[in-house]
Amino acid sequence: MLIMAALFAMYGVAQTAYTVPFTEDFEGSSVSTYWTLASSSANHWMIGAGIGNPGNSLYITSDGSSSGYSAATTYASAYMNVDFGNYLECTLSFDWAIMGEEGTTFNYDRVQVFSVPSDMPLPSWTATYISSSSPDVPWISGANVYYLGTFIGQATWQHSSLLLPNYVSGSTTRKIVFLFWCDSSLNYPPVAVDNVSVTGSSCARPSAVTVPGSTIAQTTADISWTGTAE
Repeated sequence: MLIMAALFAMYGVAQTAYTVPFTEDFEGSSVSTYWTLASSSANHWMIGAGIGNPGNSLYITSDGSSSGYSAATTYASAYMNVDFGNYLECTLSFDWAIMGEEGTTFNYDRVQVFSVPSDMPLPSWTATYISSSSPDVPWISGANVYYLGTFIGQATWQHSSLLLPNYVSGSTTRKIVFLFWCDSSLNYPPVAVDNVSVTGSSCARPSAVTVPGSTIAQTTADISWTGTAE
């Protein structure tokens, strides 16, 4: 395992936190005040019209305009601060088009999404190159850091909804981080995110739902669960 420290250039610094519920389509004039963008190379996140679903989006560029990236080892982060308020459960949704370099043992160019504490100083982590025997291991770790998924292999727009665990919500502001990594060989654009939203519910969905087979009748059944739902 190779440990590599990266020096980051800042391409935007957030001044404002989103309040749940919200939807961000990257079209407004004030959108840049909500996002912090940083990168270890000329490949970096930007908000613009290089690609979108439709219109503007948040995407990786190497020239500060068009959608695409060069063959240069890169750790690029884009994050927003989100005030989750008192919701018991929240869902993060977004559109994404992230082709990347998908392999049988290791996915080289891809995006990972995280929820991290609001006071976690990003970007200041040490970039870690994971061996091919451990593909898609989360790149950010630490207390109260939650890995939400890896995104790769789709050149056309997809839609994902991620349930944020209860420990992410509940009267707390946290950072939602989109972290792009690529190596120094081939490159397969696009890498883009659009129509980001977070919605909240005051009733958390139940867990550990069970329906004993012996209780199932033609019109009735006994159902048990863990949670506050009634």
